[in-house]
Amino acid sequence: MKPVISLTVNFIGPGEKRCPSQTGAYYINSPYVDQVRRAGGVPLYLPYSDDPDDLAALLDRTDGLLLSGGKDMDPTWFDEEPHPACERILPDRTAADVGLTRLAVKRRMPILGICLGLQTLTVALGGSLFQDIPSQCPSEVKHRQAESERMQFAHPVTIVEGSLLDRVVGRTDLEVNSMHHQAANRIGRDLVVTARAPDGVVEALEHPGLPFCLAVQWHPEDLQEHPPHRALFDAFVAAARRYREER
Repeated sequence: MKPVISLTVNFIGPGEKRCPSQTGAYYINSPYVDQVRRAGGVPLYLPYSDDPDDLAALLDRTDGLLLSGGKDMDPTWFDEEPHPACERILPDRTAADVGLTRLAVKRRMPILGICLGLQTLTVALGGSLFQDIPSQCPSEVKHRQAESERMQFAHPVTIVEGSLLDRVVGRTDLEVNSMHHQAANRIGRDLVVTARAPDGVVEALEHPGLPFCLAVQWHPEDLQEHPPHRALFDAFVAAARRYREER
């Protein structure tokens, strides 16, 4: 059987621009689903909950956890107040994503984090964020492209030789897109930095003590025409397949 890949999702509330429902709607951008399916996984959307029993029940049906992108994290999880430049914060999503991440790590379940997913991984394991790159660590590197540019490259990243990321993409330099204004600051326990932008901003994190735990700051799902970025989904779904077979 194909491995089940659970994806974290966004939420748009009633009255918000482009909300398709009077009661609100969960949603995720379709390229995540496309890439999971292409790689041989079955996508499953995860609604928000901070109930440990609910989270356990969801992961009981899961072979791999994909922490998707989204807006800003709730900074109270790393003991800070929101920065003035913070944008849309979904406390319910942060609580659910952190809970799912911690439980998946405990179960040694394969994890792939993307953009907000990288930030979630480090915060879930005790790290913190730069809440606004332009004001807290300014540089000339373009970290936030326009929405219309998300399928274009923004800047290169340098990858640590011999890392999981290096083994997956097969190279130590890679061009990536970039859609974020927050970034990892204090790195969570047991995580290592395995890629950086030219200005030093963290672009990838891994947990070497787990079979597959990798997070990237860019959006590989939007770079489907480029083999190194597709390879991230191939490796993740393959790890989920092994997890399913072994548990």
